[in-house]
Amino acid sequence: MNDDWILDVLADLKSFAEKNDLPLLAVQLRDSHRLAAIELALRPADRSMRLAAQGDEAPDPIGPLLRRARRTGRGES
Repeated sequence: MNDDWILDVLADLKSFAEKNDLPLLAVQLRDSHRLAAIELALRPADRSMRLAAQGDEAPDPIGPLLRRARRTGRGES
């Protein structure tokens, strides 16, 4: 399955934020769109198939970072 759909979702969310007077969210979504595009472009072609085959056992690269940010107080708003 092609993972480019996430770029469309992020673009739609950014558009919603802009139209509904949520400028900070729009900026964050713009940055998220850029980051997603970079990561998708840098990912090996067979990676998405391996992750789909792993199902729930797929690695969570962001989870440890979020937990560390919460412990240090950087993830709190």
